Amino acid sequence: MFARSASTPGAAQTATRLSGHATFTVGGDDVDAPAGTLIHVRDPKAERIGVAKQEGTVVLSLGATAGTTYEPSGWDTSFLEGAGQ
Repeated sequence: MFARSASTPGAAQTATRLSGHATFTVGGDDVDAPAGTLIHVRDPKAERIGVAKQEGTVVLSLGATAGTTYEPSGWDTSFLEGAGQ
């Protein structure tokens, strides 16, 4: 699994590993992230890349522009809309 963050430009982000094991590169720094790891990315311009190191890795990631309330953008569920076709 390889994931490039699709966060909103200008948004900070917090991610946690719920299960499995992943490695994240955040702004050029590698972060080893076994289950239970919490990563907070304060710099909204930092590139975020995640790679699962274990089958079944699950990540929960939330982000929003500082001082605003989170609003779903649709990118995170759009792939489900065509799943039943």
